[in-house]
Amino acid sequence: MTVLLQRFDTAVQLARELRAFNKEQELATDVIPKANILRAADRHDLLSEIQRYGGALSLAPQIGMTTQRGSGYATGAAAVKELLKYVQRSYMVSSEPRQLWCMPTQQQLREAGRHDLLAAIRKYGHSKLAHAADLKQNIRGRPSVHHDLQGEHVSSDS
Repeated sequence: MTVLLQRFDTAVQLARELRAFNKEQELATDVIPKANILRAADRHDLLSEIQRYGGALSLAPQIGMTTQRGSGYATGAAAVKELLKYVQRSYMVSSEPRQLWCMPTQQQLREAGRHDLLAAIRKYGHSKLAHAADLKQNIRGRPSVHHDLQGEHVSSDS
């Protein structure tokens, strides 16, 4: 069976389709999905078009989107906002009251393809993000080095 690849005439059309794909996949709508996510969803048309426009890093500024590559969320507040959007859409929040919402584990984020949130946890720290988002957490208690929510480098030992 031959699958015809859709060609988008403008970057605006491609951006619209990427945002629709992200919404369908419950990904951040302003981030160009990584190639492995597009391949897994059999969206070779989108992958081909991203490459035609010079790749994700070249395309992103043209269409008002970002990539998962790079430094991730510039501020902890942006990471908290995206984390809460993920938790609200995820399986963890059905009819539970807000005070029972839990911080997702790294494994859950990895399985959901949310490498952007994993990077935010590495940068800002699990505890700080959970606290800022008012989410319950499970802590194993090992010290870590991370950035505070303003981007300053700190250690949990200090």
